[in-house]
Amino acid sequence: MMGKRWQPDEIQFLIDNYQKLSTQEMAKALNRDYSTTKRKVKTCILNVQEKTLPKGFVTIPSSPIHAINCNGEVIRIKTRKPIKSYPNKKGYLQVCLQNKKSYRIHRLVAELFVENPEGKPQVNHKDGNKLNNSHTNLEWVTNEENQKHAIESGLWDEISPKISQRQIGSGNSCAKLDEDDVLTIYELFKNGVAVGVIAKKYNVNHSNISAIKAGKSWKHLYHHYSEGSETRS
Repeated sequence: MMGKRWQPDEIQFLIDNYQKLSTQEMAKALNRDYSTTKRKVKTCILNVQEKTLPKGFVTIPSSPIHAINCNGEVIRIKTRKPIKSYPNKKGYLQVCLQNKKSYRIHRLVAELFVENPEGKPQVNHKDGNKLNNSHTNLEWVTNEENQKHAIESGLWDEISPKISQRQIGSGNSCAKLDEDDVLTIYELFKNGVAVGVIAKKYNVNHSNISAIKAGKSWKHLYHHYSEGSETRS
Protein backbone atom coordinates (compact mmCIF):
# COMPACT_ATOMS: atom_id res chain seq x y z
CA MET A 1 0.00 0.00 0.00
CA MET A 2 1.45 3.34 -1.06
CA GLY A 3 1.90 6.08 1.48
CA LYS A 4 0.22 9.43 1.31
CA ARG A 5 1.74 11.66 -1.36
CA TRP A 6 3.87 14.49 -0.04
CA GLN A 7 2.34 17.90 -0.62
CA PRO A 8 4.34 21.00 -1.62
CA ASP A 9 3.56 22.74 1.65
CA GLU A 10 4.86 19.73 3.61
CA ILE A 11 8.12 19.71 1.68
CA GLN A 12 8.48 23.44 2.27
CA PHE A 13 7.96 22.80 5.98
CA LEU A 14 10.87 20.35 5.93
CA ILE A 15 13.09 22.84 4.11
CA ASP A 16 12.23 25.61 6.56
CA ASN A 17 12.63 23.54 9.70
CA TYR A 18 15.17 20.75 9.20
CA GLN A 19 17.87 22.79 10.93
CA LYS A 20 15.59 23.86 13.76
CA LEU A 21 13.68 20.68 14.56
CA SER A 22 14.63 17.03 14.87
CA THR A 23 13.27 14.55 12.35
CA GLN A 24 10.99 13.16 15.03
CA GLU A 25 9.58 16.62 15.77
CA MET A 26 8.94 17.32 12.08
CA ALA A 27 7.26 13.95 11.61
CA LYS A 28 4.96 14.64 14.55
CA ALA A 29 4.09 18.12 13.28
CA LEU A 30 3.19 16.72 9.86
CA ASN A 31 1.47 13.63 11.26
CA ARG A 32 3.91 11.50 9.29
CA ASP A 33 5.83 8.31 10.05
CA TYR A 34 9.37 8.92 11.33
CA SER A 35 11.16 6.71 8.81
CA THR A 36 9.20 8.20 5.90
CA THR A 37 10.01 11.72 7.04
CA LYS A 38 13.69 10.85 7.43
CA ARG A 39 13.86 9.52 3.87
CA LYS A 40 12.13 12.60 2.51
CA VAL A 41 14.56 14.93 4.27
CA LYS A 42 17.44 13.00 2.73
CA THR A 43 16.07 12.92 -0.81
CA CYS A 44 14.71 16.47 -0.91
CA ILE A 45 17.35 18.34 1.05
CA LEU A 46 20.55 16.56 1.98
CA ASN A 47 21.20 14.80 -1.34
CA VAL A 48 20.80 18.09 -3.22
CA GLN A 49 23.14 19.90 -0.86
CA GLU A 50 25.69 17.09 -1.04
CA LYS A 51 26.03 17.68 -4.79
CA THR A 52 26.67 21.39 -4.31
CA LEU A 53 29.18 21.18 -1.45
CA PRO A 54 32.43 23.13 -1.83
CA LYS A 55 35.26 21.04 -3.30
CA GLY A 56 36.81 18.69 -0.77
CA PHE A 57 33.97 18.81 1.75
CA VAL A 58 31.81 15.85 2.74
CA THR A 59 28.72 15.67 4.92
CA ILE A 60 29.25 14.65 8.55
CA PRO A 61 26.99 11.59 9.04
CA SER A 62 26.34 12.28 12.72
CA SER A 63 25.47 15.92 11.96
CA PRO A 64 24.20 16.01 8.35
CA ILE A 65 23.62 19.76 8.32
CA HIS A 66 27.40 20.22 8.53
CA ALA A 67 30.34 19.25 6.33
CA ILE A 68 34.08 18.87 6.88
CA ASN A 69 37.19 18.68 4.69
CA CYS A 70 40.40 16.69 5.10
CA ASN A 71 42.08 19.56 6.96
CA GLY A 72 39.44 19.68 9.68
CA GLU A 73 37.56 22.75 8.49
CA VAL A 74 33.86 22.50 9.35
CA ILE A 75 31.04 24.45 7.69
CA ARG A 76 27.28 24.67 7.93
CA ILE A 77 26.03 23.28 4.62
CA LYS A 78 23.12 25.65 4.10
CA THR A 79 25.05 28.89 4.67
CA ARG A 80 28.60 27.68 3.82
CA LYS A 81 29.77 29.56 6.92
CA PRO A 82 32.65 28.04 8.94
CA ILE A 83 31.96 26.63 12.38
CA LYS A 84 34.31 27.94 15.04
CA SER A 85 36.36 25.33 16.88
CA TYR A 86 37.74 25.56 20.39
CA PRO A 87 40.16 23.48 22.48
CA ASN A 88 38.82 21.18 25.16
CA LYS A 89 40.51 20.55 28.51
CA LYS A 90 42.94 18.10 26.93
CA GLY A 91 43.94 20.49 24.15
CA TYR A 92 42.04 18.83 21.30
CA LEU A 93 40.04 21.06 18.96
CA GLN A 94 36.32 20.37 18.95
CA VAL A 95 33.15 21.85 17.48
CA CYS A 96 29.57 22.03 18.67
CA LEU A 97 27.28 20.69 15.95
CA GLN A 98 23.73 19.42 15.53
CA ASN A 99 21.71 18.98 18.75
CA LYS A 100 24.48 20.86 20.59
CA LYS A 101 26.76 17.83 20.64
CA SER A 102 30.52 18.35 20.76
CA TYR A 103 32.80 16.48 18.39
CA ARG A 104 36.60 16.26 18.34
CA ILE A 105 37.77 17.42 14.94
CA HIS A 106 40.62 14.93 14.61
CA ARG A 107 38.19 12.10 15.17
CA LEU A 108 35.79 13.40 12.49
CA VAL A 109 38.63 13.78 9.99
CA ALA A 110 39.95 10.30 10.69
CA GLU A 111 36.54 8.67 10.36
CA LEU A 112 35.94 10.27 6.96
CA PHE A 113 39.40 10.60 5.38
CA VAL A 114 41.77 8.07 7.00
CA GLU A 115 41.48 4.37 6.19
CA ASN A 116 41.17 1.98 9.13
CA PRO A 117 41.28 -1.55 7.68
CA GLU A 118 42.20 -3.15 11.01
CA GLY A 119 39.43 -1.40 12.94
CA LYS A 120 41.75 0.27 15.44
CA PRO A 121 39.92 2.37 18.07
CA GLN A 122 42.07 5.45 18.66
CA VAL A 123 43.39 8.32 16.53
CA ASN A 124 46.97 9.55 16.92
CA HIS A 125 48.55 12.84 15.82
CA LYS A 126 51.77 11.74 14.13
CA ASP A 127 53.65 14.96 14.93
CA GLY A 128 52.22 15.26 18.45
CA ASN A 129 50.52 18.56 17.60
CA LYS A 130 46.88 18.33 18.68
CA LEU A 131 46.04 21.39 16.56
CA ASN A 132 47.26 19.81 13.32
CA ASN A 133 44.19 17.89 12.22
CA SER A 134 45.13 17.31 8.59
CA HIS A 135 44.36 13.78 7.44
CA THR A 136 48.04 13.34 6.56
CA ASN A 137 48.93 13.87 10.24
CA LEU A 138 46.45 11.34 11.61
CA GLU A 139 46.59 7.57 11.96
CA TRP A 140 44.45 4.89 13.56
CA VAL A 141 46.18 3.12 16.45
CA THR A 142 45.55 0.74 19.32
CA ASN A 143 45.73 2.01 22.88
CA GLU A 144 49.15 0.37 23.25
CA GLU A 145 50.47 2.03 20.09
CA ASN A 146 49.13 5.39 21.25
CA GLN A 147 50.89 5.12 24.62
CA LYS A 148 54.13 3.98 23.00
CA HIS A 149 54.07 6.94 20.61
CA ALA A 150 53.49 9.36 23.47
CA ILE A 151 56.46 8.02 25.43
CA GLU A 152 58.84 7.80 22.47
CA SER A 153 58.02 11.32 21.29
CA GLY A 154 58.33 12.84 24.76
CA LEU A 155 54.71 13.91 24.90
CA TRP A 156 54.31 12.43 28.35
CA ASP A 157 56.58 15.15 29.73
CA GLU A 158 53.73 17.57 29.07
CA ILE A 159 51.25 15.70 31.26
CA SER A 160 50.51 17.71 34.37
CA PRO A 161 50.47 15.89 37.71
CA LYS A 162 46.96 15.01 38.82
CA ILE A 163 45.69 17.08 41.72
CA SER A 164 42.43 15.25 42.22
CA GLN A 165 41.84 14.22 45.82
CA ARG A 166 38.94 11.88 45.05
CA GLN A 167 38.41 9.03 47.48
CA ILE A 168 38.05 5.84 45.49
CA GLY A 169 38.52 2.09 45.74
CA SER A 170 40.99 1.47 48.52
CA GLY A 171 39.89 4.66 50.29
CA ASN A 172 43.18 6.51 49.87
CA SER A 173 42.11 10.12 50.38
CA CYS A 174 45.55 11.37 49.28
CA ALA A 175 45.48 9.68 45.89
CA LYS A 176 46.85 11.75 43.01
CA LEU A 177 45.62 9.30 40.39
CA ASP A 178 42.15 8.51 39.13
CA GLU A 179 40.66 5.40 37.54
CA ASP A 180 41.65 6.39 34.01
CA ASP A 181 45.25 6.91 35.10
CA VAL A 182 45.42 3.48 36.72
CA LEU A 183 43.93 1.75 33.68
CA THR A 184 46.52 3.48 31.51
CA ILE A 185 49.27 2.43 33.93
CA TYR A 186 48.15 -1.19 33.59
CA GLU A 187 48.56 -0.89 29.82
CA LEU A 188 52.05 0.52 30.33
CA PHE A 189 52.93 -2.44 32.54
CA LYS A 190 51.73 -4.80 29.82
CA ASN A 191 53.96 -2.97 27.32
CA GLY A 192 56.99 -3.41 29.55
CA VAL A 193 57.38 0.21 30.69
CA ALA A 194 59.44 0.37 33.89
CA VAL A 195 57.89 1.34 37.22
CA GLY A 196 60.36 4.20 37.61
CA VAL A 197 59.45 5.69 34.24
CA ILE A 198 55.75 5.59 35.05
CA ALA A 199 56.30 7.11 38.50
CA LYS A 200 58.20 10.01 36.96
CA LYS A 201 55.56 10.67 34.34
CA TYR A 202 52.77 10.85 36.91
CA ASN A 203 54.90 12.64 39.50
CA VAL A 204 54.25 10.04 42.21
CA ASN A 205 56.51 7.88 44.35
CA HIS A 206 58.04 4.69 43.01
CA SER A 207 56.31 2.80 45.82
CA ASN A 208 52.89 4.05 44.68
CA ILE A 209 53.35 2.53 41.23
CA SER A 210 54.79 -0.67 42.69
CA ALA A 211 51.71 -1.01 44.91
CA ILE A 212 49.45 -0.66 41.87
CA LYS A 213 51.42 -3.32 40.01
CA ALA A 214 51.23 -5.71 42.97
CA GLY A 215 47.51 -5.15 43.45
CA LYS A 216 47.98 -3.66 46.92
CA SER A 217 46.20 -0.45 45.92
CA TRP A 218 43.34 0.18 43.51
CA LYS A 219 42.25 -3.39 44.19
CA HIS A 220 38.88 -2.88 42.53
CA LEU A 221 40.64 -2.34 39.19
CA TYR A 222 43.42 -4.90 39.53
CA HIS A 223 41.59 -7.54 37.49
CA HIS A 224 42.20 -5.39 34.39
CA TYR A 225 45.92 -6.09 34.84
CA SER A 226 45.97 -9.54 36.44
CA GLU A 227 43.82 -11.11 33.72
CA GLY A 228 46.22 -9.90 31.05
CA SER A 229 49.21 -11.08 33.09
CA GLU A 230 47.77 -14.57 33.42
CA THR A 231 47.20 -14.71 29.67
CA ARG A 232 50.83 -13.88 28.96
CA SER A 233 52.32 -16.28 31.53
